[in-house]
Amino acid sequence: MHNLTPANLITITRIIISPILFIVILSAEDQNGASWTAFILDSS
Repeated sequence: MHNLTPANLITITRIIISPILFIVILSAEDQNGASWTAFILDSS
């Protein structure tokens, strides 16, 4: 990667975390998709 800025690192991290976040939300079916894990992942 030639142009790795802090903004690019944040974007790459969010792209990597997104599938994990979706799995956490879908697995929290009994809580209508709400969970502290999803909140923490979304806040990062």
